[in-house]
Amino acid sequence: MALLSTSLNSEVLGMNVVKDCDRLHALKESLAHRYTKQSRNYDARRSMSVNARFFFEVAYRTINEMIGPTHKHTVHVDVPVGTARFFCYLRDRGRTHRMFGFDLSPGMLSVGRAKAEQHSAEIALARGDAFHLPLADDTVDVLTSMRFFHLLPSRYWPAVLAEMHRVIRPGGFLITEMRNPLRGGAVAFVADCRDRWFRGGPPHTYVWPHRLRSQFADWSRVETRGAGLDGLAWLSTLLPRTARRLHDLARYTPGRYLTRDLVIKAYKSER
Repeated sequence: MALLSTSLNSEVLGMNVVKDCDRLHALKESLAHRYTKQSRNYDARRSMSVNARFFFEVAYRTINEMIGPTHKHTVHVDVPVGTARFFCYLRDRGRTHRMFGFDLSPGMLSVGRAKAEQHSAEIALARGDAFHLPLADDTVDVLTSMRFFHLLPSRYWPAVLAEMHRVIRPGGFLITEMRNPLRGGAVAFVADCRDRWFRGGPPHTYVWPHRLRSQFADWSRVETRGAGLDGLAWLSTLLPRTARRLHDLARYTPGRYLTRDLVIKAYKSER
């Protein structure tokens, strides 16, 4: 009887694993299809409103600062790279290090290549999966991943973080964004309802601050900053200096837990 029970449990577990693999495959296909459809208008739509322009500017500026100094041999991977918008931002600010981007969406990669060519930017782009990066162990100095983790159910985060940890060299680091649920509970709830009911997409996944340490348990050190305090975009049109100072204050103080995103810098141990 015990052998039969063990056999049944193993069979059920195997079926659950297969079902979860199928769900993950379907999610990847759905995201690739959705972002390919959006690719031609992706950047334009995110530049239409004052709020979107302000958020991207402060997020990119924050991450650029967190990257710190680089040199021409620094290997920087961005996944998913999307339209290479962030890499072009870095090139426009004088960054000369080596840049490699991976994405599942053919449409986003096509737009990214065209944009890189317009910027005369040397950026290598290829189709790639964040769960299985086509890179050797310990080969990446800087890995960035923006506007990604909120698209995945949190049960998949450990696998993605483990793969990123694998390719980063000892002493290198990951910089990523995760959605902050403390950004005014009502605001987060309304945003979820909008995504589910009006945009036809799944709700975003958030990370509670007290769970950050467990998510990054394999990393030697973790730093967090905030980006995107609600209301600052509107204020920036009237009092730009004041808005920028408030943003800088929110990045470092406990106020960062009220921002739209937590920007996380996680270091891989130097062994």
